[in-house]
Amino acid sequence: MPSTGFYDLKFSYLSLTRLCKLFLFFTLVFCGCSSLKVEKAFNGDFSRAKNNKVINDYCLNCHVHRDFQAETHILKKRKSYKKNFYRKTSDCRTCHYVEKVWARNDLKRKTRYPSLVNKGFFLDFENKEIKRKKK
Repeated sequence: MPSTGFYDLKFSYLSLTRLCKLFLFFTLVFCGCSSLKVEKAFNGDFSRAKNNKVINDYCLNCHVHRDFQAETHILKKRKSYKKNFYRKTSDCRTCHYVEKVWARNDLKRKTRYPSLVNKGFFLDFENKEIKRKKK
């Protein structure tokens, strides 16, 4: 009798269940360890110098930012903010943050633009950071 394709395979319910569990396990493992170091740096879990180094290295891996100069960027950009919290910072993560994109297992780079900062969009972040710096 000639083979009819996929339906000739005799998968039991048990083996199909095991296959699904295995797929789910590897999906969770690889989603969980994408760029933990970068996320920790944006959360401020390291020293200020190490946070900036990790974030700067992360930004340099992008073709748009490959010629990026962090020192001149900070000096130039912080003048465009009205709040002292942003004008006096030397942390990259004060003006920049990342959001996790679970569908692509990636991080999306975001900016706290001066226009949004002046409208009060990031007050929770500012208050949390001010309290953290006082400790």
